Amino acid sequence: LRHGNSTLLQILTWLAVPFGLSSNILFPIATVVGERLLYLPSVGWCLLLAYLHYGFVRTKGRWRYGVAGLALSVVCGLYAVRTWTRNRVWHSTVDLFKAHVELVPSSVRMNHGLALEFARADDHASALPYFDKAIRLMRDKAFNRGIRKDDVDDGHTLAQYFFEKANSLTELNKGADALKLYDKAVTLRPDRYSYQNRLAFGLVQSRDYE
Repeated sequence: LRHGNSTLLQILTWLAVPFGLSSNILFPIATVVGERLLYLPSVGWCLLLAYLHYGFVRTKGRWRYGVAGLALSVVCGLYAVRTWTRNRVWHSTVDLFKAHVELVPSSVRMNHGLALEFARADDHASALPYFDKAIRLMRDKAFNRGIRKDDVDDGHTLAQYFFEKANSLTELNKGADALKLYDKAVTLRPDRYSYQNRLAFGLVQSRDYE
């Protein structure tokens, strides 16, 4: 901390470079709300706080130690409050995905994840809007600009979403709507036995033998 601007430059590099590479700002990385991605930038943040603290208290004046201690207490207090409020999000997986959908409403993964959690809880009516949004985002060319072609154009993920939404519609006794989605899933992925099987079973139930 005694080498002036070169030290500050190194600290800012620790903070800015890892954060810039993982923030979806420079280029999309298809990952959102990844607290784990902040571990390395946190090193730079802690070093920056230490640097500022040292620069403030190294000059004469005992009052500076008091001010620095107060500022440190305020920062720690704010982080403690944030940790406490954040813990509520981890009450259940549904709560976690709800919070993330509110934070990044245009995230395919978060909308799809919330839909799946509702479906697993047998709340299929609540799952449908989030399946719809995930599907709409997957089919949005503007949204998918910059994402790797293999992630959006092969149809595998979209077929999966159609299939999962169809399962929820089946549970809600909306067989006709479910059949349309099973058919779309099979069209995209004719090699998937589970898709073919559910479509065939639905057709038999609807007495459509042709």
